[in-house]
Amino acid sequence: MRKIILGLLLIVNSIVSVHSQSMYGDEVKVDVKVKYVHSFEEALAKAKATNKLVFFNCFADWALPCHGMNKKVFSDQEFATWLDNNFVTFITDVTKGPGITLAEKYKIQTQPHYLILDANGEVIHRIVGGSEIPVFKERVAQALSPKTSLIGLKAQYAKGKRDVAFLKLYYTTLRYAEENKEARLILDQVFEKLKPKSWSKKENWDIFTAQTRSFDDLYFTYLTNNKDKFIKENGQEVVYKLISDMFTKSFFKLSLSSQEYNEQKMLEMYLLMQKLDINKEDKAYVFYNFAKFRSQGNMEGMVNILNAHGSSWDPNVLRVTDLSLSEFKDLSNKDEKILIEYWQKRADSFNGTTKNHYLTAIKNLSVKTGIVFSELSFQAALDKAAAENKLVFLDCYTTWCGPCKWLDANTFKEKAVGDYFNKNFVSIKIDMEKGEGIELMKKYEVTAFPTLFLLDPKGNVVKKMMGAMDGTRLLNQVKN
Repeated sequence: MRKIILGLLLIVNSIVSVHSQSMYGDEVKVDVKVKYVHSFEEALAKAKATNKLVFFNCFADWALPCHGMNKKVFSDQEFATWLDNNFVTFITDVTKGPGITLAEKYKIQTQPHYLILDANGEVIHRIVGGSEIPVFKERVAQALSPKTSLIGLKAQYAKGKRDVAFLKLYYTTLRYAEENKEARLILDQVFEKLKPKSWSKKENWDIFTAQTRSFDDLYFTYLTNNKDKFIKENGQEVVYKLISDMFTKSFFKLSLSSQEYNEQKMLEMYLLMQKLDINKEDKAYVFYNFAKFRSQGNMEGMVNILNAHGSSWDPNVLRVTDLSLSEFKDLSNKDEKILIEYWQKRADSFNGTTKNHYLTAIKNLSVKTGIVFSELSFQAALDKAAAENKLVFLDCYTTWCGPCKWLDANTFKEKAVGDYFNKNFVSIKIDMEKGEGIELMKKYEVTAFPTLFLLDPKGNVVKKMMGAMDGTRLLNQVKN
């Protein structure tokens, strides 16, 4: 995408309101109490005049979590008053008009996303992701002091500050700024200073849980071998929750695609759960059974589990799991009926966009139109594109990514999308956590999913797109 002079574009179209009709309709309506300005120039001018920082809500209408923050946080009068008293509050949709240029300038790639800027537009603090008011307010308040703001912590680190308390705060701030590579380095530095015998201490519980990433890593092994110590310091409930979460995370990943299933790994995890006396009613066992049914293609078993336990799952996890069932092709009449009845029941429990996701999945169950993705390596796709004088359409996905599943079940199956892409592109899908995807993720700096690329036959980026979008928006972006 060509570079556009920021000032000129903002002057031409400086006022962008997010109060226009949302693509989600009435489903996301809420009374936001924050007194936003909608012009970037006005926000900076007010910040200079009042000697305040700018709180920039980098809104995206397509991102349901942004609407969720409106409902949970920005509609709270007490919080809104605190925010307006301490900052100049500015909002714009960063996926439209001049907001796109701001998104490029400030590297806004995922939502929800919040920046705190000084009067010159320099980034003082960054928060990626939403949370409940007490935690969110605490994160925003860090920007008010150079001792705790992101830019202030970076300056202190550059001067050599390395005590454990400082490193823990710096790690947390980097993590919520989505500077993940730097955050991991700092977290490793924290654990270089901590002796293993202190890992179980209550004051280290949050960073220990962050460092524990899978059921078979060093830290989880230490936890399971010293379970009683951890329980004594932190309580049985939170310790068992972490243990359960590690198993559930692994089983969930295995349950999203029959291609991910690994019989040996499943057995290993099952035996360890037995050894740790995990309650048979624990969600880890539920996901274990779901993954087993998925590997067997047992639609009735999977739907029975979803009916029995889905209501207790995180809504996003349930939707991702539901839509992942669209992976199954050529179902028997019995299995197709079971799946349609389940999806229809789920559709009936929603309104608006979510309802349409399920209805579209039902419609697409027997539809054969859409993008034809080639089973090619990355280099083979480039070679094919060169031979056919086309571009490469690359879908960078992961098996756990909900919006990726939604694109597969909806946008990529639209006839108009398929007709255009099949004519003009060599289309491939690559899992960024497997095989050559790991290196491609680094090469193309993929930091969120889904990320979509148009590449020329030499692998140069022609267009980069992020997030789930409907067929009309995808075609508009590609054709432009």
